[in-house]
Amino acid sequence: MKKMITANRKLAIASAAALIVILCALAVAVAGNLGQTVTLVDPPAMTLTYEVYGTGATVGDRTIPRFKEIRTLEYRGKNDWRETVITSPELDLGRYGTGTNVGSYYEVRGNTITEYDAMDGYMESHTRDGSSTEIPNGAFAFTSTPVESPLGPDVTGTGVTTDAQVCINGNCSDNASGVKFSNNGIEVIVLSGVDYTIPMKYGDYFLLKSAVINDQ
Repeated sequence: MKKMITANRKLAIASAAALIVILCALAVAVAGNLGQTVTLVDPPAMTLTYEVYGTGATVGDRTIPRFKEIRTLEYRGKNDWRETVITSPELDLGRYGTGTNVGSYYEVRGNTITEYDAMDGYMESHTRDGSSTEIPNGAFAFTSTPVESPLGPDVTGTGVTTDAQVCINGNCSDNASGVKFSNNGIEVIVLSGVDYTIPMKYGDYFLLKSAVINDQ
């Protein structure tokens, strides 16, 4: 079971990495089109809870489709964060029994990346060369682009009300305001009223549940 799941896990990671590379390239292109006056602002220290789709897999002769799970992101800086799965369905793996992703995490500390797969108890760490920036998933590809225009300089945002609870420096809102942008079939909602970009919704793939932010 371990070898079977591990092989598919690596394939899933490769697919996710490819998505992130594509989205990051889009974000960089957008920022480049905005001119020399653009200031890229990384988000402050925060803890986010969000719903996101996991990646489908094949285990033996059984295909497991994409499924939703809830994760937390403990973010202290672009080179110091951990994303952890806190809610995920228990999957029927056929003759391999059952398994769940609860407890799986992906952690970046400096140039060391550690990943733990709760499905099969597999853990690995490796050192990156520092030439690229890791992000938790594709929804965060826009966190270093100006909040005014995450999808391009000609895309106008619309104010919306969300179901997310957001606390900034101890001030909380149960239905936090966001700004919605749509372009070429992509819909992104980002947190409004701040000078950094935090995703609140990315298509049907990502949905922010709550955020605790310290920007002081």
